[in-house]
Amino acid sequence: PYGNVMDVACGIAHQVGLNEINSDIRLNTNGTIYELEAKRIERAVMDALDAQMISTAEISSATVTVDRTNNVSTTSAVNIAIAIYARGYVLNENITIGFAS
Repeated sequence: PYGNVMDVACGIAHQVGLNEINSDIRLNTNGTIYELEAKRIERAVMDALDAQMISTAEISSATVTVDRTNNVSTTSAVNIAIAIYARGYVLNENITIGFAS
């Protein structure tokens, strides 16, 4: 179950990320991403995860963090870290049974 959930989250992140490819973003003077741009990207990914996974009870929660130290001007890349928090899955049961007096 965990692998399937991760695959769904990866698909959502990829789908949202495609909207950012070839777009221009505001940068700080040192080449790092501007704070409001980072928050906008975080919100877009989080909103998609919320709508497609949290609200449908596929995961418990998630966090999305855009790396604010990466020099986007040099790398042309925005680094995003996503952590998903799985729901519990019952894969085994431990049962104790006996006679009571």
